[in-house]
Amino acid sequence: MDTFGARVKVERKARGLSQAALGKLAGDLSQQSIHQIETNGTSDTRHAVAIAQALNVRAEWLKTGQGPKTQLAWEMLIDVSDLPTDAQVAMRALATALASGQLSARRFVALTRAVLDD
Repeated sequence: MDTFGARVKVERKARGLSQAALGKLAGDLSQQSIHQIETNGTSDTRHAVAIAQALNVRAEWLKTGQGPKTQLAWEMLIDVSDLPTDAQVAMRALATALASGQLSARRFVALTRAVLDD
C-alpha cells in the first residue's frame, strides 16, 4: 500500500463498501472519482479528509502512509475520573484540541500541567 489510492481501496474493501457507497459517505463524490483515485495512484489528495472521515482513518495516514492509521480515543489514554469536574472539562477540551491539530503536543503538556497543578 504505497499510494494514496491503494490505501483508499484497501480500507474501502475492508469495510465492505462499494466505490459508490464510499463516494456518498465522503460527501457525494462520484463512483468515478473514487475509481480514479484508486486506480490512477493519483497524488491528488484534495478529498483525503472527507474520504478518511468516511473510512474512519486519519487523513495524514491515508495521504502518506505515515503515522498511526487511526486516532486513538484520548479517553483510553487519559483517566480523568478522579479529577474535579472543571478539571475534567478542561482536560477534555485540551485533548480535543490536540487530536484536531489545534494544539501542539508541547503546548498540551504545558497546559495539562497547569490544569493538574490547580
